[in-house]
Amino acid sequence: SVRFVDAVALVISDDIAEAVELRRGRHRWRERLPVTIDLPPVVVGGVLLLAEASGTLCRMDPATGAIRGGWDVGSAVAGVTTDGQRLLVTTARPPRLLALTSTGRVHWSADLDEIDPEPAVAGRWGYLLGGSGRLCVVDLSTGEVRATADTGLAPHGPPAALATGGATPLVLRDATGARTTVAAP
Repeated sequence: SVRFVDAVALVISDDIAEAVELRRGRHRWRERLPVTIDLPPVVVGGVLLLAEASGTLCRMDPATGAIRGGWDVGSAVAGVTTDGQRLLVTTARPPRLLALTSTGRVHWSADLDEIDPEPAVAGRWGYLLGGSGRLCVVDLSTGEVRATADTGLAPHGPPAALATGGATPLVLRDATGARTTVAAP
């Protein structure tokens, strides 16, 4: 997985992280990680957050590669993403969406009906697509579930939100790989 922070490419493999300067291609640092990374890394508030599916999150300084702590969310992690301000984590037992700071402080927690991958984010809304095909809309400022709809799909993976000037179309992928575009509820 690769993330870009301040003209540096952060390359993350299972248990190794390294930073490469984009301008010169020079390695800035290389570190062995204390956890095995199962999910894509996320940058929140200038901190690189690495997630292990078992529920461990690790904070890393992207400038130096120094580990700045970590915490356990108390459940298996189904997905991680960010709305630009908070880390959004979906958990498995119980199914929940958590909004966390880069230090692990919980802003809010929303109970879900089923395990969902990470939400697609568009503006102040998060869109979750569960295994049953249920689409759920969450207000990212409060954690309140605002709407749900049955898509009739056997989904594969999270939805993707398309940025437009008005309504938010969502691209959903089913188990066969076919894509469907729907208007957000």
